[in-house]
Amino acid sequence: MKLEFDMIIASEMAERISEQYDEAKGQAGSRQAKKAVARRNQKRSTSIRDQAEVANKLNDWLKNG
Repeated sequence: MKLEFDMIIASEMAERISEQYDEAKGQAGSRQAKKAVARRNQKRSTSIRDQAEVANKLNDWLKNG
């Protein structure tokens, strides 16, 4: 469970670092930025569901463990 949560966090961090790196290099045009935001939002919506599932599993584990 903790590994899943860590993977979600690492994925989000990698996405943000990639976007910032592209912006710093001046390669992120408005179209690329819009695509990056759309990908991040899609991942975030999936991530939120995954996080909720992980949180529920963790709560169950803490209550029963």
